Amino acid sequence: KRYKFCSLDWCDSYFNYFLLSYNDIAPTLTQAGFPLANYVHPSGERLITVKETARLFCLPEDYKFGTNNTVQRFERIGRMVIPFVYKYICESLYEKVLK
Repeated sequence: KRYKFCSLDWCDSYFNYFLLSYNDIAPTLTQAGFPLANYVHPSGERLITVKETARLFCLPEDYKFGTNNTVQRFERIGRMVIPFVYKYICESLYEKVLK
């Protein structure tokens, strides 16, 4: 699936901003995602927040990042493997290698 580049007037470049959808999955968020590639809230009015990014990664609401720096928080999220994906990777390794 190809994601729509943001064509809103306030977006600096169509290639750096992705317009998210309420109904589709989000594109891959990488550690270099902020501020190099920005994800626009589906309403089209603003960029997504750290809290919204954490929700996309299925992190708990009370997740502790260990820093108050916004750029570092986005970077830490972008370096993560989503917890549910990590769980299935571990289960698969256990079943196919360790068992």
